[in-house]
Parts: sequence; C-alpha cells; structure tokens
Amino acid sequence: MGWERKRGKLHELNRLLRGAVDTSFLAVDGKPPTVPAGVRYVVTLDADTVAARHGAAAGRQDAASLNARAP
Repeated sequence: MGWERKRGKLHELNRLLRGAVDTSFLAVDGKPPTVPAGVRYVVTLDADTVAARHGAAAGRQDAASLNARAP
C-alpha cells in the first residue's frame, strides 16, 4: 500500500506549519512554500462532513473571528 493521499498531505501540511522545508509542496516562482505567521489551528473537513452550527468548532471559529477584529 502506498502513501495515503489525504492523510499524507495532512501530515506534510502539519510539518510545513512547523517549519519543515523538505515537504512535497511545490515552490512558486522559485520560492519555497510559506505559511502565514501565527497559525494555531487547522480544521479539515471532507465533502460529506456535516458540522453542527453551534458546536464546539463553531465556538472556536467565533472566538477566532472576534480576535481577528480586535484592535
């Protein structure tokens, strides 16, 4: 069995977010892939995921949007 497509990419995304430079993400214009500073959470959803509107993730999203609007 080969490298799992979804799980493998998520693993590599986490490595990239932690500073790894040897991932399979492609360089753009000769520059290595970069991520925004200060990433704290990554939420992944499948096409068939049904998220509760007022669940725990919704609360985190609300808090994140409030923090983003803070002066």
